Amino acid sequence: METVEESLIDTAYLLASLVESEITSHKQDNSIVISTEKLAEIFQLTLAKKLDAQVFRLRKTSIDLNVYVANQKGIIIYDAANQHNIGQDYSDWRDVHLTLKGKYGARLSSSSSYREFSDAFYIAAPIGYRNKIIGSLTVVKPKDNISQFIEMAKRKVIYAALIALAFIVLLIIALTYWITLPFSGLLWYVRNLKSPLRQKKPQLKSPEINQLADVFTQIFTELEGKKYIEKYVQALTHEIKSPLSSIRGAAELLDEKMPVNQQKKFIGNIQCESKRIEMLISRLLQLSSLENRNKLEEISKIYLYDLINEIIEAYQPQINQKKILVKNQLEEDLVINGEIFLLRHGISNLFENAIKFSNTGGTIKIYNEQMSGFNKILIEDQGSGIPDFALPRIFERFYSLPPVGTQMKSTGLGLSFVKEAIELHEGKLEIHNNQDQGVTVTLFLPIQ
Repeated sequence: METVEESLIDTAYLLASLVESEITSHKQDNSIVISTEKLAEIFQLTLAKKLDAQVFRLRKTSIDLNVYVANQKGIIIYDAANQHNIGQDYSDWRDVHLTLKGKYGARLSSSSSYREFSDAFYIAAPIGYRNKIIGSLTVVKPKDNISQFIEMAKRKVIYAALIALAFIVLLIIALTYWITLPFSGLLWYVRNLKSPLRQKKPQLKSPEINQLADVFTQIFTELEGKKYIEKYVQALTHEIKSPLSSIRGAAELLDEKMPVNQQKKFIGNIQCESKRIEMLISRLLQLSSLENRNKLEEISKIYLYDLINEIIEAYQPQINQKKILVKNQLEEDLVINGEIFLLRHGISNLFENAIKFSNTGGTIKIYNEQMSGFNKILIEDQGSGIPDFALPRIFERFYSLPPVGTQMKSTGLGLSFVKEAIELHEGKLEIHNNQDQGVTVTLFLPIQ
């Protein structure tokens, strides 16, 4: 609206200059005559012109501008829109009153006597003669068309504001997501640090969050290390207590006189229990070193068919002693990427258990199957199976059962070692009884 007013000022002064060019002065009575003939002629010609203009969304087909001229006393001497107003006194009207006093005359009225120009702009310019104001010219512009532009502008502003608001909301959501995502990953990682499954530290984009994750890992590792030492010291003390008692008892009895055959029996008992303690400590050290690792170290291609043959060859004396038939039915080109020491040691533990718990003359079958994302390596025996009460505890450290017909228990650390080794290869281990007899151990190793 200020822009419209500024344009009307230019128009008013231009038309006022046109009127000034027609002013005449009579020498006889020194009267000054303001002529509006030229102005009226121009307006008639202008109104007679055909107009068809498309101004953005507004179609303009007529001139809606009006002009009226007042003399020095404020009396209307010309009105382009209504000749009936000629002779009326407009000296009290703001546009005429201020202009005749040499000030800027403008008003905005919604109760004009011009019905066709109600709610319009009134912009006046002085008409001068010889440095004296002798009248005023007012340009009248209705607000109807301007209001349409204003409404269109309002709609555009509202539409733009809604778009901007939606964009800001989306931006806030995106920023919130971008800011909180690393914390979500960190929260997930910290919550799962206590999980029995090995959790890899997520790749967080923020270096500060990465450092925070490292600090949490370090703190957790130190705390777990303390718990780990306490737990294993207690467990080791408990497990060693029994064989030490046997060794001490046998040693005390050896001080007494007894037959040579009984001495040999007690000496053999001491040697057996000493080996058990030595094996227990060795297995425990192996397991503890494995549990403290979070990645494989020396990765290589492992041909499982050849590895199984090597293990079978190593246990051939035990196989022959129990007259067991071993079938290596693995695919010869089956390749796994992993750490050869861990897989050899882990599968050896499983194979040793299969021999130990197999019946004389039984069969051990080793074969593979493929499933989505994994190679399944199955070791199936025809032994006595695992009692139902023991199945939930088979991976528990130091928990073991003696083979049928014997009282010799193992260290109870073998399956724990195998489970850790397989999980380090991002696989899993399952053990279940067969429907008829025996046990099937399943290794799930990722397909390379």
